Amino acid sequence: MWRHARYAGSRAAQVTDEGYPLTEVLMRLRGNQQVLIIGINCIALENVTSALQSFAALADKPLLVYRTLFFTSPYTS
Repeated sequence: MWRHARYAGSRAAQVTDEGYPLTEVLMRLRGNQQVLIIGINCIALENVTSALQSFAALADKPLLVYRTLFFTSPYTS
């Protein structure tokens, strides 16, 4: 499963493309045996630490932050 969401450091920007709060999505993924890892990419470097802290507080899965090569996201600076 692949879900796209925006994380810009502010609470208002922490939603999926469908408009669901990331906190709600992460809570629903807890305990789901089909979800192995939660990845974060296309994120501004200054938001990585806060994203990991927010996600770690809600997720029971390993977290991975990775750079998307050769792609410039409209959501990053």
